[in-house]
Amino acid sequence: MDEIPDDGLDLVAQFQETLTEKVYEGIALRIRTKVLGARSDPDTSSRRWPFELIQNAHDAGTRVGREGISLTFEYADGVLRFWHDAAPFTMDEFASLLTGGSSKDFMSTETTGRFGTGFLVTHVLSAQVQVSGILEVNGSYRGFEVELDRPNDEERLLQNVQDSLNSLRHTHLVESLEDEPTASFEYIVDDEKIALAGLEALEEALPYLFATCRRIGEIIIRRDEHETVWKLTSATKPSRFLNKPTEYRVSREENDGSMSEWRVVRARSEVSSENAVVVALAKESDAWALRKPGSLPSIFRQLPLLGGPSLPGWVVFDGQFDVEQERRTIYVTGEQEKPLRDAFAALPRMMTLANSEDWIDGYRIAQLALPPDITGETNIKVWTDVLSTTAQNLSTLPLIPTARGGKVPCAADTDDDRCADFIRRPEAGPTYDELWDLAASSTETDPPERAVSEGWSEVVEGWEELGIEVSWVDLKVIGERAVKGIDNVSDLLVDDDPFEWLSHYYEAVGKTWVASGITKNHFDHLVPDQHGQLRDADDLKIDGGVAERTKELAADVGIDIRAELLDNTLVERLTEQDFTAGLSAVQEATDGELTEEDALGSLLHHVAASLPDEQKVPACLGTVLTSASVKRCNRFKSSVCAARSARSCSSKTGAKEAVRTERPWISTAT
Repeated sequence: MDEIPDDGLDLVAQFQETLTEKVYEGIALRIRTKVLGARSDPDTSSRRWPFELIQNAHDAGTRVGREGISLTFEYADGVLRFWHDAAPFTMDEFASLLTGGSSKDFMSTETTGRFGTGFLVTHVLSAQVQVSGILEVNGSYRGFEVELDRPNDEERLLQNVQDSLNSLRHTHLVESLEDEPTASFEYIVDDEKIALAGLEALEEALPYLFATCRRIGEIIIRRDEHETVWKLTSATKPSRFLNKPTEYRVSREENDGSMSEWRVVRARSEVSSENAVVVALAKESDAWALRKPGSLPSIFRQLPLLGGPSLPGWVVFDGQFDVEQERRTIYVTGEQEKPLRDAFAALPRMMTLANSEDWIDGYRIAQLALPPDITGETNIKVWTDVLSTTAQNLSTLPLIPTARGGKVPCAADTDDDRCADFIRRPEAGPTYDELWDLAASSTETDPPERAVSEGWSEVVEGWEELGIEVSWVDLKVIGERAVKGIDNVSDLLVDDDPFEWLSHYYEAVGKTWVASGITKNHFDHLVPDQHGQLRDADDLKIDGGVAERTKELAADVGIDIRAELLDNTLVERLTEQDFTAGLSAVQEATDGELTEEDALGSLLHHVAASLPDEQKVPACLGTVLTSASVKRCNRFKSSVCAARSARSCSSKTGAKEAVRTERPWISTAT
């Protein structure tokens, strides 16, 4: 082989020097760009930085002989410290730490890129970070310390990258890892709000992280003098053959002595699936209560995808989603939608478990709606289809505990002979509880139990928007069902005393009218007359004090005043309970008031029409009659009978004289 001339060697050396320079410049540019982006968007970065630190620790894996990783966040006196006891650094990982690159496959199912560009987001806390750690080299452990300075200055930044390499010249031997943290990071924080926002976001993600980052064994959070310790106490192992939910028992202890017990449950649609739905439950006496996630997104890929979609359900979905590098969105086109469908397919399994164990607020698992931040025709179509399919599957399960006992499905087209009736949440007028009382005491309506009824109404409102049909009832439907197929108030299809139920119904109607205007069909076939027959409101008048004797006398001559009057018992119930809205509604809906004077006038008119032509009643007589003429009314019956018999009596004069004797104001003039 020919020898390479000296000038050739010089060219190679120059090229290598130039290449190295360009590589360093590229590294510096990348670091500067990413750090500047993070520091220019503190609202997002302030909630993201803790998860980047957790990701790097989790990706390292556990130390040999240990089952979990312990992570500590400490903020005091303007300094944020983070340390962990995961596996030591490899040389690749150390190089990635210094250069802001990635040493591992971002899409790996085990890692998401240790010390990749995401780590640079932590510089939102400070441009400088002091790092110490343990490097594993050829089976031995070396301790190192390095300061990473990421200013908005490429020359200074490049110099720091080059200077950082010198830290390898000053490592020291670590004999034992037992009491040593694997890595420690210290930031002198520029803005306390950024540090506290991140710690708040971390608290919101707990205890879900124990089921999504399954190498974590403990997370300690210290703020000044306050300390909270989240610790994994036990976990069930996923079965290779039985698709049972995996459970993680977690304790939360504070340095004031308070302690709480938690369950984090992870359910999959299939045994082999890595995509799952995750819920968190807190112990309340002897029961387990579902807890609402914080204000974080609902989609996790081990860690929450900040900027990703948020769903109303009290769950998070963790899976092998296709995620863009900044972990803000997931891709759902083509084959990329499969993890999303797979994760949501596990929701009925989780809901069934919640139902069987009667978790407090367990119905919140089923709450679904299209996230408002989903955009793009394809994305909206995929998400809508996934959500509607899930809601349809949930609607056929017997999940709803109802007022009439047992658990029934939401959908009517199932093998169950019953389904739940959901009460429309009123925007104004009567309260939801008032409507529930009316519905629950009607034998033909079966709403969810009081404690969960309004919550279930909220859930199925979302389902309705996804195209799921359910049985809705409002005030009008409740009333219609209570009188379906009956005509007498005593047969009203309610559990309570009929008049008690009607008084509450009338009060609710009155409040509705005040809020949204009068709709008289609320009273169709729901107003009892004084015979107990159910009528429409505008067929009846309010009883303005018509004497019972007057009603009896009228009945004897063929006038049914009671059939024209609203039942007084109903008015009395409304008055006793100070149901002013109900009383106003009655007054508005009925056909005015009938007084004693009005009744006597009608009665007189009827009598006059029954008398012979020569015994006409003067027109001015109506002004003479008063409600005080009770004694005369008591004798009125005999007068009317005499008047009727006069037409067939041989002595009309005697009859006229009898009438004049009882009613001397009646003229005998022809």
